Amino acid sequence: VRGPAATSGNDQAYLFTAVFEDNSTLLIERAGTGNLWARVTWYVIEFTDGVNVQRGITTMKDTTVYKNITLSEFNTNSTFVMLQLRAPYANRQYTENLMGTAEILNSTAIQVHRGTYTGTITTAQTYVYQVVDFQTDAKVQDGNITLPYNVKFVNTTFPTPVDPSKSFLITQFRGNSNTLDGDEGHFVTRGTIVNGTNLTFTKNATSTSATDNVTVQWHAIEFTDSASQVWKNVTTIPGGSITTVPVVTVASFSGFSPEINRSIPVISTASGTGNNTAGGTSYDDFFDDVLVTAELNPANLTFKRFCPAAATEPGTITSYASLQGEVDWFVVEFAP
Repeated sequence: VRGPAATSGNDQAYLFTAVFEDNSTLLIERAGTGNLWARVTWYVIEFTDGVNVQRGITTMKDTTVYKNITLSEFNTNSTFVMLQLRAPYANRQYTENLMGTAEILNSTAIQVHRGTYTGTITTAQTYVYQVVDFQTDAKVQDGNITLPYNVKFVNTTFPTPVDPSKSFLITQFRGNSNTLDGDEGHFVTRGTIVNGTNLTFTKNATSTSATDNVTVQWHAIEFTDSASQVWKNVTTIPGGSITTVPVVTVASFSGFSPEINRSIPVISTASGTGNNTAGGTSYDDFFDDVLVTAELNPANLTFKRFCPAAATEPGTITSYASLQGEVDWFVVEFAP
């Protein structure tokens, strides 16, 4: 998802969910527009065998912090959870309270957990989840860590080493205090598979408020067959004054060419400002800077940030001071 380059607006315009209405219709939905344009890039993965997917929708009222969801039995060693969110929230403060994580509790239950409730966001939120269970040819490890207020990154290790050329990472996060105040630099987190043993989770800025901690939930999927492949890297999206959108950054491939009809990109991003501050409304206007779409081509992965207020691109905007951001990306090629 990406939206307009602006220092005003509201979060509801950028929060989308996607559900299958039937076998030929995908419903992409947000809870409010704020009269703002947005672009959504989507991929549908259809497995012909060897994978079970359970999906559903759950809504939490404003005072509910988490919900346990009962499912048909699945294998916890080969299952991961994807999560999307929409909410009718016409504001830019306290974005951290909207963010959600999905944890596997046992072989028949997951827990969807939103950011802490403090009375600052009085709106219900809707989460769409997909629970993906590989019957063969993959194994999954997951965990959660706390990213403290006064550090930009935390390292952790896999319980069991992985093959990085066969592995990709799903990164989810939520804020643990409303003192984060919607400062994206203090809570938006990207995840990196450093090598076969280590992972790193990174945000863009530190806080001086000791309650500004972030919970990160991660799911690492490793293929065990000989045909599936994964390529990964980190790409910087430059900041600076812009007058034309979208801002396009290309990660060219070297030494590989994915089969487009069975490959997808998986990304996580970090951006924002307010380093070594207590946050506040001066730093909560950068949700648009962390939003990036990824378009997969045979020779490259094209990242686009921001969009014009028009049906066609590119477009001209009033000068906007964009922030530098980083994209952790994986190109996942499934076996034929």
